[in-house]
Amino acid sequence: MDYKNKQEVIEIINKEKQNYNYLWVNTYSDLYLKDVLNEDEKKTSFLNDESLIEAKLFNEGNELSIVKTNKEDEFSVVKFNEKDYEGFVQEEQVLNQYNLKDIISKLIIRHYFKYDKDGQAYVAYTKLCEIKEEKQHEQK
Repeated sequence: MDYKNKQEVIEIINKEKQNYNYLWVNTYSDLYLKDVLNEDEKKTSFLNDESLIEAKLFNEGNELSIVKTNKEDEFSVVKFNEKDYEGFVQEEQVLNQYNLKDIISKLIIRHYFKYDKDGQAYVAYTKLCEIKEEKQHEQK
């Protein structure tokens, strides 16, 4: 885990901005998810939010987790590395607020696991992967 100031976080994001299609932000008063594929300025604008708790920039293979610390202008930054884990299980969560008439949006999440000394698997990291849209089946 690295600790960075706001400018260092912006530099990290700008250096790798093509690696991130989505932005998930958790603040004291809100939780939101955005598609930021072609909107580079939105990939860093959340850093100005005084009520920021945590943000994740992600796509299927990459994730950058950014958590505001108790110190002013300091963030904990963790870059996901799939090689650190021994497998995953994947789930899909329906995003009701994004439903259109015939489209269902789903957030794809992977739970990466490791094994303890007794051989028991445990979830070591949960990673956001992508938003998938599917045509809704008509009810008869």
